[in-house]
Amino acid sequence: MKKTAKFILFIFILLISNAVIVNSASALMPVPTGTQSLSYDPIESPVLSDDPAQAKPVGIGSVASGGNTLSVHIGLNQFSGPVDIYGAFTVSADPVHVNILNPNGTSFTSFTISEIMNALSTGVPPAGANPWRSNVDESINEDLFDMPVSSIPAGSYTVYLLVTPAGSLSSYYLWKTSFAISSSGVTITDGDFRSGSFPYEIFFTIENNIITMLYLGGCSTGVGDFQANIPIVNSAFTYSAGPSFSVSGTFTNNNNASGTYSYNAAGETCPKVNDAWSATRQ
Repeated sequence: MKKTAKFILFIFILLISNAVIVNSASALMPVPTGTQSLSYDPIESPVLSDDPAQAKPVGIGSVASGGNTLSVHIGLNQFSGPVDIYGAFTVSADPVHVNILNPNGTSFTSFTISEIMNALSTGVPPAGANPWRSNVDESINEDLFDMPVSSIPAGSYTVYLLVTPAGSLSSYYLWKTSFAISSSGVTITDGDFRSGSFPYEIFFTIENNIITMLYLGGCSTGVGDFQANIPIVNSAFTYSAGPSFSVSGTFTNNNNASGTYSYNAAGETCPKVNDAWSATRQ
C-alpha cells in the first residue's frame, strides 16, 4: 500500500511538473517568423503581453496625455528564442530620414527611408545600423531617457520598435506610435474633438498634427460638411471656406481647445459671426 501511494504521488508530481513546463513555454512571445506591423495610440507606460498584437512595448511618459515630459520606456516579455531589438523615430521636419537608436540607448544614427526599406526587403541592415539590443533571450524593462517637451523641436513624431530573429531582418514585429509637439510646447496627440450641440456643432479629428475633417451643423438645414487639411501651428489653427464658414482656435492642452467661428451660408436663417466655441477630446 505504501509503495502504491508513493507511486501515485510520484506520477502526480510528474504531471504537475510537466504542466508547469508547458505553461511556462506558452507564456513566451514567439520569435517572429513573418512580417507584422502594429500601431497603437501613445501611452505613458508599456503594456506587456505574450501576443504581439496586444503588446504595446514603448511608453512615452506624460507627453502621451499632453504632459510636459517625454519619458521613453521599453518593455517586452521574454521571447521563445534570441532576438535583436531596434529602436527608431521619424519626425515631420525631416521626412526622408529614419533615426536608429544606438546601443548606448541615448544617441541615434540617421539613415534614409530608402536604405531602411531596402534593409527590410533584403533582410540585411544598412552598414552602421546596429540593434539597440542584440541576441536577447530575456524580458526587457528599461527606461531610456527623460526630456522636457520645451527642449524638443516642434513636429509630428513616430516612434518605432522592431524585433527580429537574431542576426536577420527577414522576419519581424514592427510596432509604432505617434505624438506631436507644437512650438509653443503644447503636446497634441491624435484624437477626436467635439464642440457645442445641435444646431451648432463642430467636430474635428487630429492626425499627425493636422486637422483632417471639420463639420458644422447648420441651423436651418441641420447639415454642413467642410473637408480640409488644417495644420496646427504653435498649438493654433485657422481655416476659411469662403464667405460661408471660418474658424480659428488654440489648444490650451492636449484635451481642450477654444476659439471663434462664423457661419453665414446661403439661405441660413440664423447666421453666426465670431461666436465662441470650446471643444474637448472625446
